[in-house]
Amino acid sequence: MGPQAGELVAPWRSPETVRLLREGGEGFMEAIEASGLEPPDTPLLEWSDLMTIEESLEREAVGELLERAIDDGHLVPGEKGWKERQVELDGLEPSTPSLPLKSGGGLFMPVSA
Repeated sequence: MGPQAGELVAPWRSPETVRLLREGGEGFMEAIEASGLEPPDTPLLEWSDLMTIEESLEREAVGELLERAIDDGHLVPGEKGWKERQVELDGLEPSTPSLPLKSGGGLFMPVSA
């Protein structure tokens, strides 16, 4: 399989992943939140579980943006101020120009003041 295979399977062998698997996923959502990869709610919008395909694609794009920020060292989960930085990154303009803001039931729900 080669030396690169070790890098690919390393996350699956981490103590946190092993614990999650042994405990049937108990604590999975907390682990995702702590990873910094989960797009946060922002002052402009809140993410929802129900979404259109466009909204789903936008959420995926934000997740990829956060992953790149982590890989590039611009976002360090667990470091002081990381959640605020995550919101700053997520608060950028939607990458889907035609994506409408909805008053409810969609991915982008404006936060009422």
